[in-house]
Amino acid sequence: MGIEDQLMTSFNVDEDENMVQRWEEWVSRLERLMSIKDIVDDKRKLNYFFFFGGSELERIYKTNAN
Repeated sequence: MGIEDQLMTSFNVDEDENMVQRWEEWVSRLERLMSIKDIVDDKRKLNYFFFFGGSELERIYKTNAN
């Protein structure tokens, strides 16, 4: 794991203030990280999304995917 991985923080789903703006900024950082690491495979992208998003984000995703 490189330094860029260590700087990526999980998305706090419990913080309501400016959620849309925070989400857009978080997704933008994640997309930049995946671009730096040359991650293009959708399965790997989803794994990064879950890993860096945190367990609550993964739970919400899986609940709404069904």
